[in-house]
Amino acid sequence: MLYLITNVKVQVAKTPRPYDVRNDSADQIDVTKPVYNIRGSYRKYACSPKTSYLGEQFPGNNCSYADQTNASGLCWITSFGEWRCRMIDAMHLKNSVDHAPPPQ
Repeated sequence: MLYLITNVKVQVAKTPRPYDVRNDSADQIDVTKPVYNIRGSYRKYACSPKTSYLGEQFPGNNCSYADQTNASGLCWITSFGEWRCRMIDAMHLKNSVDHAPPPQ
């Protein structure tokens, strides 16, 4: 599978908040640094190779996409000093359009 994220819009909270051990599990997070809440939207494409079952069954329409219109998440600093962010729209995860053409 090949994934592509498009039409990304992100709003970052104006002020950070302290790390919360119960809610802020994240890859390589530096627990001594504050985190930022984020929210936004995006479209996520997932495309199968042309040689896969889907690619052969639906030539030219071997992708699916889902609009994540109400995503939220967090940005943090890793223990290596790098910024990382993630956001997801759990309410719209299953609202995908299947057998779509690849994005242009």
